[in-house]
Amino acid sequence: MKLHAVTNHGMSIGKYSISLLLFAGLFFGNVFTVAKAILALVGAVSLNGRRIGKLVDRNAVLWLLFIGAYSINSYVTGFGIESVNLQFLVLPVAAIFAGRAVGLRCKSDKQYLSILFLVAVSLSFFTLLSIFLSIYEQGFAGLSRNIKIVGLGDTEASATILGGYLVILVSLAGALFCPNDDVSALKRILLFCAVGISVVAALRLGSRTHLILPLLSMLIGSTLNRGREGRMRNAVFVVLLAMLPFAVNEVVQSDSMIASYFMDRLNDDTYSAATAGGRIERWSNATVLMLQNPQGWSLALNGYSHNFWLDAARSGGWLAFVLLCLHTLSGIHTCKKAIERNCSCPVFVTSTACVVTGFLLLFALEPILDGFTYIISAYCGFLSLVASATVRRSSIKLAHRVMAR
Repeated sequence: MKLHAVTNHGMSIGKYSISLLLFAGLFFGNVFTVAKAILALVGAVSLNGRRIGKLVDRNAVLWLLFIGAYSINSYVTGFGIESVNLQFLVLPVAAIFAGRAVGLRCKSDKQYLSILFLVAVSLSFFTLLSIFLSIYEQGFAGLSRNIKIVGLGDTEASATILGGYLVILVSLAGALFCPNDDVSALKRILLFCAVGISVVAALRLGSRTHLILPLLSMLIGSTLNRGREGRMRNAVFVVLLAMLPFAVNEVVQSDSMIASYFMDRLNDDTYSAATAGGRIERWSNATVLMLQNPQGWSLALNGYSHNFWLDAARSGGWLAFVLLCLHTLSGIHTCKKAIERNCSCPVFVTSTACVVTGFLLLFALEPILDGFTYIISAYCGFLSLVASATVRRSSIKLAHRVMAR
């Protein structure tokens, strides 16, 4: 009997490890995308057997409806895609299945930070490698904000897209304030170093969004863990916030290489921070165009809206816009519900709140549907991972009730 229990436990750990490897591996390197997606889909289905129905939830259905409506309208009207992007169709679905498979086999809510950290490192690895290789070869100022991607020859990616790959990593900064019982010293050190490296990369890219995100995340983490994180970490956070205005002023007043990436954008009347990098005018124009054009409009009229929902309306029309809004609201509800049911685990609550905030801020500021396939797929996988916590918690409560009878 004991041997049977040990065998089952070993098989359970093995299946969890394989599921986690498939999930994190989906985002490692922007190559063999379709092959990785198919492998993850097959693995998730094979490892879950009769529980296959639990791999799909409301968020998954809404995403499939949205991407279907978006692709059809975009192709028919000619306002967006000219051919079917197989990566964009397959990768988010694979992430949904793989994320759910990992979450259902996760034994403790405290493991969620480790899962998210592994996914964040996998997602950002080649971006960080490319950025620091560029710094080594060209200096911090470089030749432009665009960076050559390691392994893709002379192919360059824009700073906007590269910054998206850092979103989970910088958003996890708030987890530094979780109690010691939830986050070990080793995990805290690794997370601190990873966030620090990401901030340096954000400086090289000249990304204001990814400098705001870790500070916002730390504010959320400190607020959620007030009274738990200890006086020392509170003091460190207060000191960092107090030093920030002085540090920014020093950078702005200096002739440093870092300043060169920001001053032209801060002083420009069109692209300054006061106009959200020129986005406010684009958002205003896109809103007017959306009301006038139910089936979308040409990119030439207003360019990229730098907003997930408005860009969806541009190429996908009203139907895609409404479905994406429903998917967003459903995702927020999923995170809220999971946080409420797992409120006794500070690291789960903090990680979920910080990461969903990071994603939503990125979605509000960037053209997600144009070049952010891996980032939106990571978001879909994240929602499935979080939703599985609610399912698992409900299963545990049901099992306890049955045993009590």
